[in-house]
Amino acid sequence: FREFVTLEGTLYIFDFYFNQRQNLWFMDILDDSESPQLVGGPIQTNVPHTIHLKSLNIPQGTFVAFDVQGKEKEADTDDFGVRVKLLYEESINA
Repeated sequence: FREFVTLEGTLYIFDFYFNQRQNLWFMDILDDSESPQLVGGPIQTNVPHTIHLKSLNIPQGTFVAFDVQGKEKEADTDDFGVRVKLLYEESINA
């Protein structure tokens, strides 16, 4: 699925897709002209996503997926966005 989100004053496009082989959700980040800025980033529960990628043209804050049921399990095909939520913490400069 695709989401259009403004973070820290900039519009980004997020593509989310499930990889059956790895049994994980992945995220691509595109700029507002749909040019890929980050492709194939795995979304893992309680693992900061993009924290080491500050030089890319992507939101400079941190993405973290968390299990709202407290089980710390990865999202399956049907519960990303339901049981497992993706949070964004703004950068210090925001």
